Amino acid sequence: MKVLYFVVAAQVAFAIDAGQYRILSLGKANSDLVAPEGEDSRRSPVLLPRHKFVWELEARDGGFTIKAPTTGLYISPPSIPTHPVMMTQIPHVWDFQSYLGEPNIFQLSPHGQPSHALAELQLPGPPYKVGLQPNVTTDDISQMWYFSGR
Repeated sequence: MKVLYFVVAAQVAFAIDAGQYRILSLGKANSDLVAPEGEDSRRSPVLLPRHKFVWELEARDGGFTIKAPTTGLYISPPSIPTHPVMMTQIPHVWDFQSYLGEPNIFQLSPHGQPSHALAELQLPGPPYKVGLQPNVTTDDISQMWYFSGR
């Protein structure tokens, strides 16, 4: 099983070329997210990068904010996997208090259907009680995120 680790950066640069998204950190280039030829990659990216790319993650009281590096992917939280949320470049706040005791697995899919899931975003180990431990830092969380292939 291949594992792709996430890295966190305070700022992320996005460059869009025809037919692909190139995800760049301010420090070094990462991988591409490419749609099949003939499809609009800005609407339906269906291939995941095979190397590191950047998510923005910010610890907050009661949860954390996660910003997707691209639009068009849907994320399904563990407590309601049948209600995926389309990820955008606008930060979305996840409240981990509601997920305590639930598996910390978020499915990613291009069309919001669980059967189309491309990968799982998993937080291994016991759930982070971010709401109960607001001093958890971004680094504490970011070191634990990884992609697990299906």
